[in-house]
Amino acid sequence: MKELGFFPEQNFQAGVRPAVLVGDQIQGIQQLAHPLTDEFWKNAVRNPFYRPTKQATTVRIDADVLAWLRSKGKGYQTKINAILRDAMIHEITHEQKKASS
Repeated sequence: MKELGFFPEQNFQAGVRPAVLVGDQIQGIQQLAHPLTDEFWKNAVRNPFYRPTKQATTVRIDADVLAWLRSKGKGYQTKINAILRDAMIHEITHEQKKASS
């Protein structure tokens, strides 16, 4: 029997057929998988390596607001994003609480 390679293309080129799961094997695997409960998600944390994609845009901001942000030092665009993200999360959680009550 040929040894399986790390990449699927290697297996195909080597003429190795992938294993096929049938009936009882699939059922056994499904029994091992635990459903993700609300308790699980309550303790979940965001992946520390997650980085959302950035999109360039043009935004018109009041001069005094921009001056205040720039006065805080380097990274004023990151601060703008953080402020907007906090507002977005606050609104989403507020809407979810409102919908569940």
